[in-house]
Amino acid sequence: MGEEKLVIDTMDDLGNKVIFTYKKLKEKAIQHPELNKKTFLQNVEETIKKPEEVWPDKSDPNIKYCYYKKYSTYSYAKVVIWTKSNPFAVITAYEINHIKEKNYPELNKIR
Repeated sequence: MGEEKLVIDTMDDLGNKVIFTYKKLKEKAIQHPELNKKTFLQNVEETIKKPEEVWPDKSDPNIKYCYYKKYSTYSYAKVVIWTKSNPFAVITAYEINHIKEKNYPELNKIR
């Protein structure tokens, strides 16, 4: 990844290094403006460090994982992470009101 500017550089709950690049943040903030809020970014980092639930991603269950943590009374911070790189990399993050992967019976919670 060279000298890319990092917004988040942390470890997940299993000790995997996870990064979120400034370039990816700017790209995803167009679709998810909550990424422009400092408090939401702090929750993204906290979700990576201490997720309440981790699920495989429906579109690519062996490569992408979805980390969830309750963000407010009615919503979660969802962080989608690419796990086939070292370090792991945040693909996107956003606020959602439910754990979407529970709707797919073929998916099983990882932790």
